[in-house]
Amino acid sequence: LKVNVIFDRRALHDNAIDENTDSCYLWAQGISYRSALNLLLEPLDLAWLVDENGITITTREVEDETLTVTVYPVWDLVKSPLSNRPGDADPHPLIHCITSTIAPETWSQVGGPARVTYFKGMLTISQTSRTHATIVSLLKGIRRFPVTRKYDNMREVIRTVGLDDDDRKAAIV
Repeated sequence: LKVNVIFDRRALHDNAIDENTDSCYLWAQGISYRSALNLLLEPLDLAWLVDENGITITTREVEDETLTVTVYPVWDLVKSPLSNRPGDADPHPLIHCITSTIAPETWSQVGGPARVTYFKGMLTISQTSRTHATIVSLLKGIRRFPVTRKYDNMREVIRTVGLDDDDRKAAIV
């Protein structure tokens, strides 16, 4: 993988971390780059962000303040059993499932900065990159286990799709 890695010098300096002297090593095979970066940076209480310039190594505080917008096609998860038209869909159970189980204190409904809107089969979510990763896992899991599409028992949905407390806590600011 060839990618620019940039150090957020101001944030690292403000937290007394010197990118020139602090070093860390990781030997791993068969894991994703995402997992490798998390394993490498977590013990140092550091995080990483992706933007148009590459990967930025920064502090957890900066990561938690940086929201990105992602659009998720969810028409298949919200369609009405009586109609396939997007206008007949009810996104509220899915939105409630996401906002009540994944980083629940960060959403605008409870005074947090994160937002979710629905329009024509698409959820637009403004949230941290860590939380987006958990949302992706949840949506994949719901698609894998269609019985969970009722969303009436949140704990059952989370257990069935394979998200455990560690996955949810990783997304919590």
